[in-house]
Amino acid sequence: MRAAVFAITMTLTGCASVPSETDACLVFEPICASRSDTEGTIEQIIGHNAAFEAMCGRIDPCESQ
Repeated sequence: MRAAVFAITMTLTGCASVPSETDACLVFEPICASRSDTEGTIEQIIGHNAAFEAMCGRIDPCESQ
């Protein structure tokens, strides 16, 4: 019984839609670092913002701050 439920679940998740770039850009936005952020956090923010720019083609608004 469990195997059948698992098989059905795996089959149904194969039909799930993947968000388009446009959808991701509506909810994905740059993050601005603060002076209290650690070096590790700043590196993660830079990576996040680089991914945002690559996916959405918009310039990071934090650069002007």
